[in-house]
Amino acid sequence: MHQPAPPASADQEAERVRLPARAAQEQAIFTLDPQGQVSSWNPAAERLTGYRADEIIGKHFSVFYTAEDVVAARPQRSLEEAIKTGSYAGEGRRVRRDRSQFWAQVLITPLLGPDGTLRGFAKVSRDITEEKRGEDLFHALLEAAPDAMVIVNESGVITLVNAQTERLFGYDRGELIGQPVEVLIPEDLRAGHVGHRTKFAQEPRTRAMGENLQLTARRRDGTEFSAEISLSPIPTERGLLVASSIRDVTARRRMEKLSTFGQLAASIGHELRNPLGVIDSSLFILRKNMGSAEIANKHFDRIGSQLKLANEIVTKLLDMIRDRPPVRGRVTISDLVASAAASLEWPPGVTLVESGLEGLPPVIGDQAQLRQVLVNLLENAIHASSPKGEVRVIGSVEGPNVLLAIEDTGPGVDAAVLHHLFEPLVTTKAKGIGLGLALVRRILENHGGSIAYQPGKNGGARFSARLVALSGS
Repeated sequence: MHQPAPPASADQEAERVRLPARAAQEQAIFTLDPQGQVSSWNPAAERLTGYRADEIIGKHFSVFYTAEDVVAARPQRSLEEAIKTGSYAGEGRRVRRDRSQFWAQVLITPLLGPDGTLRGFAKVSRDITEEKRGEDLFHALLEAAPDAMVIVNESGVITLVNAQTERLFGYDRGELIGQPVEVLIPEDLRAGHVGHRTKFAQEPRTRAMGENLQLTARRRDGTEFSAEISLSPIPTERGLLVASSIRDVTARRRMEKLSTFGQLAASIGHELRNPLGVIDSSLFILRKNMGSAEIANKHFDRIGSQLKLANEIVTKLLDMIRDRPPVRGRVTISDLVASAAASLEWPPGVTLVESGLEGLPPVIGDQAQLRQVLVNLLENAIHASSPKGEVRVIGSVEGPNVLLAIEDTGPGVDAAVLHHLFEPLVTTKAKGIGLGLALVRRILENHGGSIAYQPGKNGGARFSARLVALSGS
């Protein structure tokens, strides 16, 4: 049988005085002697547990624990941890005088004398039953969600995931909790994501992540998939949490692509008829006039130009169909622009002006695919600026991204096509099949970047490509 504890020491009384007055009114605060016997008791402790001071002082604090916890020696271990680490904080079920149970959040702090000897413990206990019920309901709803749900704190550390996350990404939840959320993102895109996450924390609002972009997520085995991600801020007492809803949209994107290909097939068939028709008529005329070198040369030239056009149409169609994932590596912007510009025919009077390219950090990307982006954008700018004018290529840095703007001195883009500018089969040219800008957008989005249009400062069109800078460059 436990002996009554001696009266609280002056040090213990002073420790209680230092406790905030409001906490003393709202939270159960009491002290224990070094053996764990209750030595003082406040009114909030009586309201919480049902014990009066004369009923509980002198009894061991294990009376507040369930039988299972007592058998597992959890009361004693909590005191040992408080001594070892300076405090013990935890949550668990506790028992009232009438044997009913509640969920408690507790903090135990050792009380030391001037010579460092243990005088006892101060314990603060708070009823969090209602909060726990809310958390349980939240967890149940989280588990029932059809999408992968990932909760992160303000530092981007994963604090909670659901079962669908485990199935989608191939991780056990224990492997994810405590990890930075970037573990679910392709390695070469992680540095850029930290900047995006920081920006979201500054202006939190419910929205789709990477609005108007095609996003990519990474599984545990390193494979990647097309993802649709929605972000929702959750303000809490512990700071801002962010809930991410993640859905694998690979199959949907494939169906969308098939639908687009159907439209492309019809358009390509129509477009190919024109050069093939010219070639057919030229061959007919050649057969009738084989004796005339002048006529023959004229129609040979027509056949050559139309074959080139047909080849361009087929090439762009194949590029759209293949949709190869980028082979990412280090790409230097100045070299990329020089290579793309050198591959094009520049009409007399159209000049290339470069600005801000030297000193730009390298970007992450597929050299061949990004060159294709530049070729398309430069080619459009050349056609718009002809017969005389400038094509300007302007580089700049914006956070973790490199911006590359291509401006021309042409008439700009017709307002009628602005909302569909980057969709397949939409063209800004008098003659064109509308695949170039659609291909540009897809390549950039596959790189974690984007493409945008705005009128140029001096008229004409300005297309801005956003790319992810190489981390540590």
